[in-house]
Amino acid sequence: MTSRFVDYGSEDLFNLKMKGYKLVDHDKYNNENINKFATITDLKNSYTFLVENISLISDVTAQYLYSLLDDLEKKNDFVGVNLLSKQYMILKCINKFKEQLLNPQEAAQKFFERYEQIL
Repeated sequence: MTSRFVDYGSEDLFNLKMKGYKLVDHDKYNNENINKFATITDLKNSYTFLVENISLISDVTAQYLYSLLDDLEKKNDFVGVNLLSKQYMILKCINKFKEQLLNPQEAAQKFFERYEQIL
């Protein structure tokens, strides 16, 4: 008989891998990439950075950015909150496109094309 803990954990891991295309573990390399993405101010640079680091397009990364936002808000760093909230919203919108397209690269491309049309 298998323990419920092993079954529950394996189901969650499977769901994360299937839903997020790639499971992003926040080791030192990914934290550095997320922090670099968080500080990008130009829209075109955001697009090229996400295409080069396609594994960052996931709900896990968005949740990590949200926790960074919360920390900045507690420190009353409203300039950082303004910058990071923009990157957070970009990532959340791309994740919504990814649910429809199932390909992170196409989702990023579609989001940035629509964003440029609005401007």
